[in-house]
Amino acid sequence: MNVKLFPSPANDTLWLQLAKEFVEPLQVTVFDTSGSSCSQYKLPGGNDLASIPVDSLQPGVYFLQMEYEQDDWIKPFLVMR
Repeated sequence: MNVKLFPSPANDTLWLQLAKEFVEPLQVTVFDTSGSSCSQYKLPGGNDLASIPVDSLQPGVYFLQMEYEQDDWIKPFLVMR
């Protein structure tokens, strides 16, 4: 599945734009560069666009892991203020 993260860098909200609407809930986990989990979200299905709050994260590089059906993706993103 093709996934676009924006804006880059993010300030308070990170948006996920998927190539197609996801029907089942989408499991999302945010990791820091040490591999520690910072937050987890279960996004409801029925959309191709979702938002993730990043306002509690310190500025830096993070990784967004998405699990949907049998697939798993990891995308980097940057938080700046």
